[in-house]
Amino acid sequence: MKIITIMDEFVEPQKTAETKSIRGILSKYADPKSAENEKGAWARAVVNNYDNT
Repeated sequence: MKIITIMDEFVEPQKTAETKSIRGILSKYADPKSAENEKGAWARAVVNNYDNT
């Protein structure tokens, strides 16, 4: 039985395609008008659902 060991210094890194972050990929779906509405949306939802006054 033979064991072959590959050493990192002999392996050339593979060139990959340019990667984008999720933010970059989904930026075409961004709506600046909606961004303002999203600020505080969670807090408003909590008040709407759990306000017992």
